[in-house]
Amino acid sequence: MKHSKAIHWLPIICVAFVFYTSALFGQGEANHWFFLDFHINFNGRNVNISSNPIPASTSLNYSSISDINGELLFVTNRDGVYNKNFVKMPNGDTEFPQKTSNIVSQYIIIPQPNSSMYYIFISGENALFYVIVDMSKEGGLGDVVQKAKSLPVSILDHMAAIGNCNRFWLFASHYDEPPSFKMHLLRFEINEIGLIISPDTIRINGIEIFNSITISSDGKKIVFNTHNNAGNIQQLIYKTVLCDFDSNTGEISNPIVFFENHPVWSYAFSPDCSKLYTSTSSYSRNDFSLHQFDIIVHDSVTIENSKILIHRFDKDLYIIDLALTPHGQIICQKRQTSPLSSKSDVIEFPNRKGLDCSFKMDAIDFYIFLSTNFVSTFLSPQFDETFDVKAGEDQEACTRAQLSLGANPQPNINYHWQPANHLSDPTVANPAFLHADTLGQKADFQYIVEGKRGYCYGSDTVTVTIHPDKYAPLSGSKSVCPRITGVDYWAEADDRFRYEWSIEGGELVYGQHSASITVDWGTTNPAASVTLTPYNQLNCPSDPITFPVRINVELQTETPVGDELLCSNLATDIPFQITNTNGSIYTWESDAGNILQGQGTNKVRIDWPGDGKYHLWVKEQSTTIDTVCYGVSDSLLINLFTDSTKLEIDFAGVMRENSDEYELQWYASDTSMLAGNIEIFTSYDYSPDWQLKQAADRQTTYYTFADTSMNYAPVSFKISSVNGCREYIESEVHTTIFLEGMADSSSNSMKISWTPYLGWGNNIKQYEVWYGKDDDAQMSLVASMKPGQYSWSNHWGAEAFNHQYRIRAIHHTYPFESWSNQLTLSFDHGIEIPNVFTPNGDGINDTFSFPKLELFHENKLQVYDRNGSEVYSKQNYDGNWVGGDLASGVYYYSFTEKRNQKTYKGWVQILK
Repeated sequence: MKHSKAIHWLPIICVAFVFYTSALFGQGEANHWFFLDFHINFNGRNVNISSNPIPASTSLNYSSISDINGELLFVTNRDGVYNKNFVKMPNGDTEFPQKTSNIVSQYIIIPQPNSSMYYIFISGENALFYVIVDMSKEGGLGDVVQKAKSLPVSILDHMAAIGNCNRFWLFASHYDEPPSFKMHLLRFEINEIGLIISPDTIRINGIEIFNSITISSDGKKIVFNTHNNAGNIQQLIYKTVLCDFDSNTGEISNPIVFFENHPVWSYAFSPDCSKLYTSTSSYSRNDFSLHQFDIIVHDSVTIENSKILIHRFDKDLYIIDLALTPHGQIICQKRQTSPLSSKSDVIEFPNRKGLDCSFKMDAIDFYIFLSTNFVSTFLSPQFDETFDVKAGEDQEACTRAQLSLGANPQPNINYHWQPANHLSDPTVANPAFLHADTLGQKADFQYIVEGKRGYCYGSDTVTVTIHPDKYAPLSGSKSVCPRITGVDYWAEADDRFRYEWSIEGGELVYGQHSASITVDWGTTNPAASVTLTPYNQLNCPSDPITFPVRINVELQTETPVGDELLCSNLATDIPFQITNTNGSIYTWESDAGNILQGQGTNKVRIDWPGDGKYHLWVKEQSTTIDTVCYGVSDSLLINLFTDSTKLEIDFAGVMRENSDEYELQWYASDTSMLAGNIEIFTSYDYSPDWQLKQAADRQTTYYTFADTSMNYAPVSFKISSVNGCREYIESEVHTTIFLEGMADSSSNSMKISWTPYLGWGNNIKQYEVWYGKDDDAQMSLVASMKPGQYSWSNHWGAEAFNHQYRIRAIHHTYPFESWSNQLTLSFDHGIEIPNVFTPNGDGINDTFSFPKLELFHENKLQVYDRNGSEVYSKQNYDGNWVGGDLASGVYYYSFTEKRNQKTYKGWVQILK
């Protein structure tokens, strides 16, 4: 047996085989492909490519079949039938008939429905042969139980197969006996009984079937190529015929003809069967192309108009066969006459329209020999309306009720329920349903059951409606005086439920079946209680809720309920309460609060003083016909506070990286206490008029924005918000540095001055002067100034045309900084060219140079004699010309500088 070896392919193979994983067939029978040198395994997301494990063979054509999980059953070629271990089966050396022509035999494997038998059909020399394999033999490895047997028909090498539940169809091109040699279709049926030997002859409106029979994977379309059989190949008229196909009856109907006069070598349907791909290969017509057609509408004009050229090939390099992979792509076998092609092409996304299908040349770095329909298209499971799969009747139930879904199991059917939630076993015909979770409202659970038997499947749906539970927390008095009457208890009202109450230690006097009741209590009882059981619309009870009640002369009065954390500025008219018990009188007391109203009742309103911690409690007295009961509650601790949340600006200024934008950073001492957004305000030139610039989320601490109007005056910032006690708070004002200055051309001097940064108080460490000139990429620090110094000057004007300045203020303690606006001071430097120089080596006026020449980096100097001949030329002249070998005399110059696009012309005298 050959061992797997490393296979090298182009990077595109990863795209072609790995990432497109939509299930084409729904089962795995076509997941193993075999070629002369290679074996491709399509199981899983990735594709495994290895060497062909079949013992040495020169066979170009293979066929294989796997089980529904993609595990190989057997493979066949012209040398015989091999089991999954790649060992010939018993009787596997079948001596398959071979053709004497240069066209190889074709093999198609078709299972006998609901059986362990498989038929291998072989196109022999003008004949059709079949072999039978029984996979129940040899421990599941299989046995050839009938060697090659011929059928009494004359066929060419064009076959196709499709399956429909309990039967399969095999189509082959057939020609009549001479002299007519008319070609038609033969249709064979393979059902549960076996192969029907006598085929049907299908004649379609006089159309002669020529080759390339292809059936769509959904079993609804069949396509083939025809010609007029005129006898002269130069005069043949080719046509593509697309028909509807009924996989239940095997009938072919509604033929439409399009793409005429094009000899199509091979067809392939897209995975969703909406597109048809054609490969044309004709030397006589010089046509070697790959086209796509949209076949959603069964109309010849519409289909013809949808034709899109995907690729046009050279006559020596063209596609001859197309095959759809289990992963939903189309492999294109390419033939190259000289040298032999070693690569194959791929259509990555065949469902997409036009060039979006992503045709990749040389995507597979090895040669794949395909034969038409070498993988049969019967591998899609077919839906059968008569298939007896039952999900059962729709049902309604209560939570925790167990139901039975489905029906009794049928023989040889595999069941699968979706979803599997709340089912005892999703793989049986009649799983139990149990919903044990609490539901607050009615819910529908929909299930689909699918049953498969061989290549048939059926499905059904069912809906289970579960009515909600009711968790009903109870309210009322937990501690009451003996023989007290008219005490109220209640739950949240819900019209979907009926309420059943029971009383221990007292008597229910009003409200049974409603959400609230009234109770008269009896004598002292430490274990009295109120119990509620809600019933839903199906009369299903929820879990009972029991509310304990203590009957005693010593009342256990509840602790007051109300806000325990209060802002001092808002602590007025604050409500507090306890549960009211009929007949009780409540006396409220506090160590600081002022009771405004409600004294004697179970609800009061209180004003509280300033910051601090205070207590509130209540005394209860209840009098019955023979008893006086008392109780004092625990104290409720009230905490009053002042919100000290602060807003502080860290710094404000122009951004260092972008002098066209401003930046602002701030700090909130407790963002959780802010009740609103951070509002950013600005004003210009110390104006008292503030404008709202932006509202930022309270978690935000940094903001940038552009505003060109800010470049002409100092800018002031402040931020504000609302704290947790609804008080307006704002930061101190910070004002940016504003820089301005003057340039004096007569002295080449510059003076700059700036306004101070305001907001840091005395915490400014220093001011820095940053400078750059002309095309400098960055500014450099040139001076540091103490706080209180706001001006600086220099005499650098002659060194550049433009001079840029910025000021940076640095905080003394924190890593804060604020940058000013950018100031540019400019000088318009003119050129004054002298008309004499003396290159005599005395170090004085030895070169033809002139002031500020270094500022004009890009220039050109040309010098001419009296006759107009150029005697000197220099690009980017730097002032070092000494006249060379020229004699003393007058010469003429032309000096061009690029900066201002000016040219200066004149004369210069050389004195040696």
